[in-house]
Amino acid sequence: MFARAAALVQQERAASAPSGGAPLGVGGDIKPPTKIWDVSPVYPPIAQRARVGGIVIIEATLGADGQVKDLKILRSEPLLDQAALDAVRQWRYTPTVLGGVPVEVVLTTTVTFSLDQPPAAPPPVRVGGDIKPPELMKRVSPVYPDDAREAKLTGVVLIEAVIDTQGHVKNPRVLRSVAPSLDQAALEAVRQWEHAPTLLSGVPVEVIFTVTVVFNLK
Repeated sequence: MFARAAALVQQERAASAPSGGAPLGVGGDIKPPTKIWDVSPVYPPIAQRARVGGIVIIEATLGADGQVKDLKILRSEPLLDQAALDAVRQWRYTPTVLGGVPVEVVLTTTVTFSLDQPPAAPPPVRVGGDIKPPELMKRVSPVYPDDAREAKLTGVVLIEAVIDTQGHVKNPRVLRSVAPSLDQAALEAVRQWEHAPTLLSGVPVEVIFTVTVVFNLK
């Protein structure tokens, strides 16, 4: 009975979602997705030596999972274009949902190169080997979404997150999904977790590691 009801819900959502074709443009009822993973561009040395700065404007197509699929430069700075593209390809966004179904969208974004900007911070190090997982100091349990509870959805959401030098969670993203509502509940909980700073040679560093959030009705 439950399987049949779930199937009907999926059919209704599919019927209300836009059919295949061109991605939807952000605007109006299509709200801009939230960036959950940001990578700063690497300033090309040749551009720095030439004292070239400026803004590269890029049109990005995001898949239904929020990952960048296709990029097109709308405003070019030849010495900076490739560095901008390399950075934006690594960005991640929350999926855009329309009628309960994730859809592809197109948006524009800008990448700024300023000769006066301070050097980029070193990239986070990944937990493993000599880099131990940060100690969890405060854990917040997720709120079980009503729709997921009613549908008896359970499972484990796998999340990758950056822990900054203060022990706070940055840019969590879902690696293994269960359902959109459970994924969002897991992200909201993990964002509130606090950790002891990770020290490397006595200096606090940012680290990347994975955590699991379990949803079990029992």
